[in-house]
Order: sequence, then structure tokens, then C-alpha cells
Amino acid sequence: MPSERGRSGRLSAWQYHVRVPRVALIAGLACGCLAACGGTPSPPPSPGPNPAPRSVYPASCPGQEPHSPTTAPTVAAPAQIQLPLHAEQQPGSTNPVLVDGRGHSVKLVGVNWYGAESPDLVPGGLDKQPATSIAHEIKQLHFNSVRLPFSDYIVECNPVVAPALIQALKPPHQLRALEVYDQVVAALAKEGLMVVLDNHSSDPTWSPDQNDALWHANGYSTDQWIRDWIAMAQRYRGVPSVIGADLRNEPNDPAEWGTGPPESDWRQAAERAGNAVLSSSGNPNLLVMVEGIKLGIDLAGVSHDPICLQPGQTTAYSGINRCPPGTASNSLVYAPHDYTQSQPADVNSDPTRLTERLDNEDGWSSAAALAPVWIGEFGTCNTTPRCVRANANSAPPEECANTTNSGPVGTWFANFTEYVAQRDYSWAYWSLNGTQSTGGPTSPQRDRSQTECYGLLDRSWAAPPPSAAELICALQSMINPSAATYPADGCAKGTAPPSVPQTGGATTSTVPTSPSCGPSPCGSTNGVTVIITSVKRTPTNYYGEDLTSKGRFLVRMGVRIINKGNESIAVDNYHFGLLDSKHIVDSTSDEGYGSRCGLTGNGDPGLTLAPGADVTMSESLCFEPRGSMGSSFVVALALGSGGEVDVTVP
Repeated sequence: MPSERGRSGRLSAWQYHVRVPRVALIAGLACGCLAACGGTPSPPPSPGPNPAPRSVYPASCPGQEPHSPTTAPTVAAPAQIQLPLHAEQQPGSTNPVLVDGRGHSVKLVGVNWYGAESPDLVPGGLDKQPATSIAHEIKQLHFNSVRLPFSDYIVECNPVVAPALIQALKPPHQLRALEVYDQVVAALAKEGLMVVLDNHSSDPTWSPDQNDALWHANGYSTDQWIRDWIAMAQRYRGVPSVIGADLRNEPNDPAEWGTGPPESDWRQAAERAGNAVLSSSGNPNLLVMVEGIKLGIDLAGVSHDPICLQPGQTTAYSGINRCPPGTASNSLVYAPHDYTQSQPADVNSDPTRLTERLDNEDGWSSAAALAPVWIGEFGTCNTTPRCVRANANSAPPEECANTTNSGPVGTWFANFTEYVAQRDYSWAYWSLNGTQSTGGPTSPQRDRSQTECYGLLDRSWAAPPPSAAELICALQSMINPSAATYPADGCAKGTAPPSVPQTGGATTSTVPTSPSCGPSPCGSTNGVTVIITSVKRTPTNYYGEDLTSKGRFLVRMGVRIINKGNESIAVDNYHFGLLDSKHIVDSTSDEGYGSRCGLTGNGDPGLTLAPGADVTMSESLCFEPRGSMGSSFVVALALGSGGEVDVTVP
């Protein structure tokens, strides 16, 4: 979540929301949950030499009856990919990537749906829309995954939820927190969306205070935290769409990486919890997501103290620099966070310095060399285009975007998202929510009546607000950066968002369904399949030339080529073009446009497809409407083995 503390842990000048009168909910919630959990338990063992003050919430509930099932209802895996996922170093790839059971790369592109970690105890919006409707809207926005926060408290106590918080669920009967969580997970899975479980806090709260900066906090011990993770891993073993365990949200000072005593060494704690999650008592199929320290951003310690997962081991690996043989490296994902307040303004405003900061000082490049990187949180306001676009001279006037110490939020967002697109990292945007969840004692200004100005949905939770159009377009352009404008380019006013893939760059939501390729246009010849993954037509500037004034438009097309045969095949030539009723039409070259826009779209890629090869390419073309030119785009590949593959898309 967007922290209200700066990089050093001190309070920053950034004010996230207007303060509003605190609702009288916290005390009643605490009392109600104590009753639901069977009374006040005895204090648990101290987590370390300086135990945190006792919380108003019970850290264990020994008298509670197991009203909820110990496992969630089974839900089948999505059809378009073969789960579970794992990390793999593929031929030609510099860093490990996530792949499915067929060996196809999968990029997680998702959102955070918060609320279950808050005093509300359930994901937000269920008072306005059923979980099935919200899950469907996530899918319609072209995301393929959801990070779903929870607190240790709901695992330990599983209290009854206030009916007003879930009045849109059907049937409307009394439910406990994990039963609601089950329904949300099932709704996401049925939409084909992948789910990452996120241990966001110990107590239900919005922004953890200094007492909740570690994984053992507010009376919860490290052993309890690990037991809670085993319980959650077991609970969703029958739901293949639950693919990952984000072990802890934003460990902060005094957390260290590989140094200091065990009670503050995040590397040791993450290894112990990861080993437990992957054990036979947990779920060996899960990915283990490990965040950095200093509010999630700092992975610098990975270069000398990498995470070494050994499923079933109860102690952390004591070596340094490298992991021992047999380590479950294919289950590990590094999961940093970044926001505008994570860096000072002079870094946020300079793409080169921001890249240097993240890659080297924060260790993201070293981490990416060892395991896939999934950015579990980043976000900006949705209130104005200046939340999204680089604008070094002015900041949005809205208080939601008032980041004086870190510079204009749009400048950081444009530079950061371009960095992510260039690295092709997986990510989850913060957040989906249309309205806030209750903040609790650490953030009393937050309540459910307030609009979430970082959210992608409106207050009804039924659709995005008009003000978020540019934000959504920027996020969609990150999904397949080879075939769309970079986020920093913004979106041309009045144009529709680009078509984007659901998983691994292989589908689009705007074209007719093909029997062999799912919802993507494709064609096959001699074992070679060509899939058009996305097409974006935009009147825009291109290398300083104003195409709109010349009556031209730019098209960026992404293509995936797969050799399903048993022999290598050479691609002699390819052509990207625009189709009319008679022939393929390309604009004529004048005023230097031929060299600047690739007008003919012809090329000799010098490409040889090995058996099983799966490659992507893109092309940018400039077109000038003339004559009877139609509106369908075509990709044609001439194969050295003979034959041609032609694919068209309207």
C-alpha cells in the first residue's frame, strides 16, 4: 500500500488523504471479535527482547470452534495456461522467467484488491457488488492476476463479518472472514485469474506502525506467523489458481537482510516461512514471493545473501553468496515495491538516475539474475492525467497527489513504468478499489465512505471512473510493451485502450475466437503458427513528426511466432500491412517517412525457429488513408521450407 512513511521510516510530508472524522467502529469490532473467538486468550510468548505493546486484537483464539472448513472449495485451473507456475532459465533469456507447465512464459500483470487485512476483515466493495461481478471487471480490464491481502488475525480468529460489509454477496447469510475470502478466491479463479495470497499485517490495520514493521508484531510470534502461512497454503491447495504466497508486506526498520539477530533478519525469517509453505504440510506448488526491506524496495542484500529455499527445513540456510545444491530456486520470486515517495525528487525526475537507483542501489538487477521479479505494489492517483504523465514543472493540485518532497507523482510514474516495461517485469498495481476500507487506529482518517483515489474502479465498483482512463491505458501498455506505446507516451485523447494479452502475450479481447489459438487471430503452415497478440492504432507524434496534421496514423502490431514442428524452420521474410479488398496497401515514402516509420513493413529478420521455439516481435508502421483502403491489418511470413502464413485482424 502507499506508505505514509518515507524511505527512512520517518514520516514524510506526503499526505495521502484529507483527514475525516474517525468512525466509531474500531472498539466495537474489537469487542465483537473477542466474543467471536471465544474470549480473551492468555498472552502469547514474547517474540523478542523488546516485545511490542499488546494489541486490542487477540493474537490467538484457543477457544474458537472451527466454524469454517480447513480447506477452501476446489476450483479448476484456468484453461489458457497450465498451472502451477515455476521459474526457469529459458534459452536466450538473460534472467529466469515464470513459465507454465507447457514451458510457455507467463507475465503476471495484476492488481491489488485490499480490505481483508483491514478492520473490515474482507476485501473491499462487497457491500456494493458481488465478488463475481468485481472479478469479471478485473478480467475485462485485461489483468490476469490479483494480489489479495489478509492479516494474521483473520487466520487465527476467523471472526464473524458485519453483514453491512458483504451485503452484495449471495446468499446474504452470516459469514466468517475466511469464508468470505474463500468466495473471493473462487470468483477470481472462475474468471481465469491467478491469485497471490499476501500476508499484509498481523493485526487488521491499514498502514502498519513501528510496532508492525516486522513479521512478528503486536503479540504475534514468528512461529505463529509461520503456522498461519501453513494454514493458508493448506486451505487453497485445491485451487490451482492460487499460485503464490507473498510472505510479508513491506518489512521495515529494524528489519535487516542477512545481518543482525534472528528476530530482525528478514532473510532468515523468509527462508523459514518459505520452506514451511513449500513443505508437504503446506503447498509445494506455490511460488514464494519475498519482498525487500525498507518498505519492500531494498533487495541489495540478495547479491551476498540470496534466499535459499529448502522445503521442509525448519531453519534458514547459514551460508552466504550462493545457495546449496537442491535449493528450490524454481519456486522463488523477488517482489519489491516502489512509490513516488520511495525516492527523492531529483531521482524520480531523471530516468537514468531512477534506473541506477533501482538496479544497483536497491539491488533489483542482482535479484532479477537469480529469480523472476514481480513488483507487488506501485501506484499513482487516478484524478488527473498529471498523475500519469511526466511533467517536471507542475504537480497535480489534488491532495491525493501532493508529493512535494518527491516531486510530481506523474513524473515518477511515467519514468518508473517505462523502466518496468523495458525490464518486462511482472507486476500488480495498487489498487483496484473504488472506495477505501476502514483504516483503524494507525489511519483513523480512512473509512468506507471515502473514494480511493489510487483505485481503478469508481465508487460503485462497477466500472472505472472517467478520470482513470489515462491511468488504465498506461497500465495496459505495460502488459505488452513490444506492441504498444510506452506508458510515458500517454494515451491520445478519445482513443480506446489497446488490446492486451491475458497470459504470456497470447490473447486479445477484441478479435474473433479462433479454434486453435483461443481468442486470438492466428494462422498455421507447416507447423509454424503466427498469432497477432495486439494492434494499436494511434494518431500521434513519431520521432518528432506530427502524423495527425499530415492525415497519417501510426500502428504498432505485436506478433508471436511458434514452431510446433520437429524441425528447424527459417523465416525468409515477413510483412506487416493494411488489407483492402484487392491487395495489401502501404503508404508511399516521402519526406523521409520511409526511414522513420518503416512504411513498407518488410524485413528479413534472419530468424531460424528451432523446434518448440516461441518468439515475439513487433513493428511500427505509418499509414496514409487513400482510395478504397480497408481497415484490416495483416501479417505475412514467408518460410524457407516453402509456404506462407497469413493472419489478418480487423
